[in-house]
Order: sequence, then structure tokens, then C-alpha cells
Amino acid sequence: MAKTNAARPAVRDLKQQRQWGPRPRGTRVRAHGHAAVVALLARGLASGLLDLALLTRVGRAHAEGLRLIVAAWNQAYRARFEGPLLAAGRDQRTAMELAPQQSVEYLPLMDHALLAGLRRQQELVWTEGLVEHIEDELEAAGMLGAARSRLDSARIVGHWLLAPRRREDSMTTAESSASTNAKTITEHELEQCQRANQTGRQPVVFIHGLWLLPSSWDRWAKVFEDNGYVALTPGWPNDPETVEEAAEHPEVFAGKSIGQIADHFETIIGGLDKKPAIIGHSTGGLLTQILAGRVLAAVSVAIDPAPFRGVLPLPISTLKSAFPVLHNPANRERAVPLTYDQFRYSFANAVSEDEAKQLYDTYAVPTPGKPLFQAAAANLNPWTEDKVDTKNPDRGPLLLLSGELDHTVPPAIVNASYHQQQDNPGVTEIEKIPGRGHALIIDNGWRQVADTALAFVRRFVKS
Repeated sequence: MAKTNAARPAVRDLKQQRQWGPRPRGTRVRAHGHAAVVALLARGLASGLLDLALLTRVGRAHAEGLRLIVAAWNQAYRARFEGPLLAAGRDQRTAMELAPQQSVEYLPLMDHALLAGLRRQQELVWTEGLVEHIEDELEAAGMLGAARSRLDSARIVGHWLLAPRRREDSMTTAESSASTNAKTITEHELEQCQRANQTGRQPVVFIHGLWLLPSSWDRWAKVFEDNGYVALTPGWPNDPETVEEAAEHPEVFAGKSIGQIADHFETIIGGLDKKPAIIGHSTGGLLTQILAGRVLAAVSVAIDPAPFRGVLPLPISTLKSAFPVLHNPANRERAVPLTYDQFRYSFANAVSEDEAKQLYDTYAVPTPGKPLFQAAAANLNPWTEDKVDTKNPDRGPLLLLSGELDHTVPPAIVNASYHQQQDNPGVTEIEKIPGRGHALIIDNGWRQVADTALAFVRRFVKS
């Protein structure tokens, strides 16, 4: 039987909910001759002189997405024209007001002052605004179709470069640098975002948990696609494509933190034209709630979600499931696999022996140890990344699903998560799935769980 709290009024219009928000005053790119900048950039895109794919190889240490776009355009002009603008010592807004008085040839050099004096969020807003105006320019010239994919890449990568950095206070400089450099968006993930935007359908983002890959959602994605949604199944940073690749290179899983993974998904979601539904399992369910708390979800479903700060129950079965990682402190920075017997206890305790072996061979991969150590210390560390903004009134509707026989995240943990979330003014519901373990999204009864999630999503976002 599902429990629910009081329903909220209808979710605001999706367009109003886009995280870019209104452009700050003084940054309207068409005012005061700014159309010249847009025209130059548009011509660069159409001609191929601007290769936006280069942005995917730029480190976040130079996190100025628009500056990089303009820098790619103006390299050929730099030696000849950069002096006058630098000498003027203009900040971003003054430079934009100066633009009509200067030769159009000077405009590409505005990258030296373009982002100075603006807060990071304003930079992000302005970047998105410029991309939209470039789209307008290309559409007017009949060239939008040819440049669409590169524009989508610019938006996604630009958001990535400007995304706020989150870290635990206890993280060392080396760890922070590793976390930053590990943030990657794959070509496949860019293609999924572009496809979602081109179809115009309601996107649904699926987030996998520990010891699994995005392929664990393949059947779910088809169900949602068949029902009119567009499905995205991004990986965690540096996830291999297949179980076989994971076995060959287990080291790629090591060192990923909860905050890093959440930021990675925030980046991907930032490249979507519509706010998505988000569905996550296990640690993916925790990430789903983190992203919902950041106002990135139109509706959320967290399935057997890992606990966050404030969730206090710690059943013996949970400790036993986490023991393969937590028994050795060195595992914090390692990738840790499960043996079959460990997988059988943690994931596949509610299915037959034959099915358990099939699930292990098909889906099980190593996992980063760090998220489990973060979860273990969450209630002792006020700066932990393992925390959820449960009070945000714009969180959106949330459904928590619990497998009755789950050893890894037993119902006691899911119930405690519900009690943390239930005071949110948005719709918050919880439902227990009888006779199911932690493998409930991949075992023989996966369709029952998928249909439950689909029914909840349908209530709040139409396909």
C-alpha cells in the first residue's frame, strides 16, 4: 500500500523551470550592437572555423565556457587586434557598451573582458542566452540544421565548464583536482541529450547504482520509449561500455565520489531543453534525490535508495552487504568487485540460484569504494557530499520504492528516507514491492517495478 503526503499544486511551466533563469540586466546580446557578436559566432559555427568539439578536451581549471568559444574563434585575430581592447581595461558590461563604437573586427577580442565581474551563475545564464541567440541567427540564415549538433554540444559542455564545484571540506587538494579532471561527458551522452532535444518528447534520465552499469536500464528504457518518453541512460564518469570492458579495466571505477557523480549528472541534465523525470536505483536513488533537491527533476523515483545524512537506521544486513568495501580502509580509493557469494547475498537473495548466477554474469562490475565510505560517515560529517536538500519546495514529486526482502537497502532505511522527505510540500510517496530484493530492477520481476515507476511519472509529466 502506498503512502502519500498532501499533493502540491501543478508543477510550474517547464520553460520557467529551466535552470538558466532570466538574463541579468545589461547582458542582452542583441542590444547595443551585440548582434554583431552573435553573427560572427554564427558564421564561425556554420563555416566550421569554430570547432566546438574542442571544448570536450578543455580542463575545468579554465572554466569559462563562453570565453573558450570566443577564444577558438579569435585565435587568428589575436596578434593584430588584442592590444586596443586590453589597453582599455574594460570589464564585461563596459566592453559590451563599447562594442558599437569599435570596428566589428575588434568584437571577437571581447573574450578578455567578457566574463570579468560576473558571478558564476550569471556567467552560466549569459552563456545559455548567447547560444540561444546564435540559434536564432542560424535559423534566420537557414543554417540551423547543419549546426544543431555542435550548438547542443556547446550548451552541454559550456554548462559542464561552468558548473559549481562541490567538495567535502576534508578533501585534499589532490583529491579535488582528481575529482575535477575525472568529470567527463562521453560522445554517447552528448548524442543522447541531442536526440532528446530533437525529438521534443519528455526526457527520462535513468541513474544506475553501485556494482552496475547503464545497461541495467536497457529494458526500462524501451518500456518508457514505447510509452512516448525519450530515455537517457548516462553512465557515471568514465564508466566502461560493457561488463567485459569493466573486467579488463576495473581501475576506471576507482576514486569517484558522490558529489562528483551528482555534478556529472547535473551537467548532462543541464543540456536538456526540458526538465527530465529522474529514476535511480540504490546509490542512483540517492543521486536522484540529490538532483531533485537541486531542482533538476520534474518528477523523481528512487528505488531502494542508499541512505543520506539524517537517515539513521543501520541494519545488520546493510553492514554485511557493505563489508566487502568497508573492511579495508584502503578500498576508499579503489575499485572493489563482488564475488558471486557476496552478490548473491547483497543483490540476488530473492531469486533462484540459476537466476542469481545469470544476473551476476550479465550485470555485476566493480564499484568505487568512496561512496560507501562517504555514506558510512555521513551522520558524523556535517560537510558530507552524502546529503539531500529535503526541504526545497521546488523539489518536485517523489516516489520511494522499497524491496521487501532487500538486504542492501532494507525497508527500514527507505522508510527513514521517506520520513526525512515527507515534510516537503511536494508530493512524497512510498511503496513496498513484496518479495523483492536489491536486484528488483534487473531480475525476472523488473517489469512490475518499471510499471509502478511509469505510472507515477505519468501522473506528473505527459509523454
